[in-house]
Amino acid sequence: MWGCGQWPYANGPGTCDDWKVGPIWDVTVDGMVMTRQSTNLGALKSAMPDRPYTADSMGVLTSVIDPEVYEQFDRAPGGRVYLTGLLPRNAGYQVFAGYEGLEDWNAAIVYPEVPVLVTNPGMPPPALVPADGNPTERRSLYYTSSLQSGELNFLRMCNPAWRPYCGVRYIKFEDSVWDVTEQSALVPPLPADPPVTVTTENMLNIFNMENNLIGFQGGVKYDIWQYGRRFSLQGFMNGGVYYNRAKWSNLMDTAQTQYTGDDSATVGDQSSASSSTTSNLTIIEQSNVAYVGEASLTAVCRLNKCWACRAGYQVLYIDGVHLASDAYLNSTIDERSLIFHGWHAGVECRR
Repeated sequence: MWGCGQWPYANGPGTCDDWKVGPIWDVTVDGMVMTRQSTNLGALKSAMPDRPYTADSMGVLTSVIDPEVYEQFDRAPGGRVYLTGLLPRNAGYQVFAGYEGLEDWNAAIVYPEVPVLVTNPGMPPPALVPADGNPTERRSLYYTSSLQSGELNFLRMCNPAWRPYCGVRYIKFEDSVWDVTEQSALVPPLPADPPVTVTTENMLNIFNMENNLIGFQGGVKYDIWQYGRRFSLQGFMNGGVYYNRAKWSNLMDTAQTQYTGDDSATVGDQSSASSSTTSNLTIIEQSNVAYVGEASLTAVCRLNKCWACRAGYQVLYIDGVHLASDAYLNSTIDERSLIFHGWHAGVECRR
């Protein structure tokens, strides 16, 4: 059972097999589930304009309607792959590359669908009444984040337990806030004399922050504990200084549609619809210095010379990123720090 089976790996993996063909790699593949640091949902909720209200029979506002969905950031699924080259032999170093990505963290504030309220021309504000044709409106805010990372490192083989390394790494952290207003109505309106006209307006306000971090890192891999040849406890730590090229964009889009119903006093169908769209896009780029630190602890159960099962915990800290929530709240877009942490589990293959 300790060997890797028969043909073509009669005597073991990689350069130990009889054929001695193919690349010589140590490949680690992990599934990940990580938690992102929470956001201030209360501040985002307060900043949402035109939140839906209830009104009495006179059309006077009474209270704000509570959201039907109020969801904080939770866990995001992802994956990680490490490739370590086992050649050249006896050179004193190895080369390893890594990728990890997580999509998506989601937070949301969604209000129930309510009748559209407009100002009553016969009464002073804040007296409101439902709009003609009784269109309905839903207000929503969606906050999403994602993280992608790629790295290339040189690993020094000066000690079988302590293996320092250094290299370059690129991290992309994207943060987006979508403020959405959706209106709907009975289309086309019912025939009437005079014809009924209904106008709906859908609005989209997107704040997107793209952080592109590239820099140098250094770290160490450490075999903390080993029991026999099958069970071990491994870990790594690294840190680095990064240049962050941040791109902030704000897209405001308004689509207005006017529906006119049929005139019941005339013959034929005179119903019609017309629409118009206005958009505005603002893009700002800025740069700053960021810092990244990462640590992981993994338990390994080796099945044989080739295969092993892995499971552990990981923490990632980034200082110097920009967040879309700051742009939405109209506050200064300063550098922020974020912490990500969670579990990983997977397999390792040594060929």
